[in-house]
Amino acid sequence: MPGSPKFSDEMLLTVKQVAARLQISETLVRRMIWRRQVGYIDMNRGGQQIVARFTEQHIQDFLAEREVGSPKHARGRMRRQRDSD
Repeated sequence: MPGSPKFSDEMLLTVKQVAARLQISETLVRRMIWRRQVGYIDMNRGGQQIVARFTEQHIQDFLAEREVGSPKHARGRMRRQRDSD
C-alpha cells in the first residue's frame, strides 16, 4: 500500500512487554500513550480503545528523546535556562 509505513518481520511488543523492558509500570506506559509521548501502532484504529503495539524503533526513539546529555536535550535545556534568566 503506497504511503503506509513498512515494518519488517520484527515482533510487535505489547504494553506489558514494553513496561517490563523499560522497567516501568504498565500504567505509566499507558499514560505515555495517551500523552503521545511514545510512538505506537494502534491495532484498533477507529475503535473506542487503543490497542497499542510497539516496534523496536518506537522504543529506541523514545529512549533517544529522553537521554540526558544528548545534544538535542542539552540545546533545549540551555535555551530554557537563558529564557528564565
